[in-house]
Amino acid sequence: MSPPSREQLLRWIPLAVCGLLAAATMVIAKQVTYDPWSWQVWARQLAFESSVGFDSGGASGWKPLPVIVSIPFNWVGPSAAPLAWVWLARTGMFMIPVVAWRLGIRAAGLPGAVLASLCAAMLPGATVFLGGLTEPVAALFLLLSVEAQVRDRARRSWGAGLLAVLGRPEVMAWVGPYGLWAVWKRKLEWYWFAAGLAGASLLWVGGDWIGTGKPLGLFGKAQVSAEPQRLQAATHPGVEILSHQVVPLAVVICATFAFIASLVWREQVSRTLGAAAITSGLAIAVATEFGYPGVTRYMVPLVPCVFVLAGIGLGRLVGLLSSPPLRRGALVVAGVGVVVLAGPLALERDRADWKWYAAREVRINDLP
Repeated sequence: MSPPSREQLLRWIPLAVCGLLAAATMVIAKQVTYDPWSWQVWARQLAFESSVGFDSGGASGWKPLPVIVSIPFNWVGPSAAPLAWVWLARTGMFMIPVVAWRLGIRAAGLPGAVLASLCAAMLPGATVFLGGLTEPVAALFLLLSVEAQVRDRARRSWGAGLLAVLGRPEVMAWVGPYGLWAVWKRKLEWYWFAAGLAGASLLWVGGDWIGTGKPLGLFGKAQVSAEPQRLQAATHPGVEILSHQVVPLAVVICATFAFIASLVWREQVSRTLGAAAITSGLAIAVATEFGYPGVTRYMVPLVPCVFVLAGIGLGRLVGLLSSPPLRRGALVVAGVGVVVLAGPLALERDRADWKWYAAREVRINDLP
């Protein structure tokens, strides 16, 4: 086996940096929030009591990804699994701008890389996910799936897409059709597609089936939750769930431009990002319109696709300038514009979410 190349080694550096950054944040606050605590309890039950003592009842919904990842850490120590999951989830969240850079440079060169990663860093409401929710991890795997797809690595794309599905099942609206297309184009072997689809389905249905005796127990829990009920009370729940997404108008305009331009110029990265966001977003909206107990958080894995797409659109506009000095100046102006237009909203949301999370950390630490 040949030693890893310099390029392969360099690809691990951002992951190491993000891991260190995630570890540094845990010095300030490391508390797992409500739903992630339920997943940790279930992981511990499966680690020490097998399926006999496993009970996934309660208000929280079953999530295969955090439970499966956390099981082996329970054998290390009583506190290892919650800390490991929070650390991994935060590392994944910090990796999103890194993958955005790689997608941006492939689509629109250096301007696209800079602006795509900057836009990804301006995601509003990121702080609320510090406690271990799965949405940022699902978003990362969705971006990695897109990256592998545009690099013509169908197996890797299918695998990353399935990991995104294990964190947030709604993205199957994009991942599933992609898998079928890859099989049809003979880029992905049918048995990998079938095994992945069956495995993901069993992990989602089987958890609550074993834990509660109800194969659709997760759906029943969601139906009685307050937020889905509020959305279903609206005249058009599908429109309501879309209207609750906190995405600046400038980001929507730039992302729309990038997607339309990709159809004209046949640029694969933007086209794939746009298709993933539109397909999954519309599927969630239509399903919610017809009674699916959707909540705004279900859209979160798609939002980075929109922000990265907006950065690529800006980068493509900058790249149209013929003079290098003009391009550099336009890149600076565009970067400042991203911070000015998207930064205040992100900062406002993050401040409010941090107060909520920090207060929870204090309350937990004060428990006897």
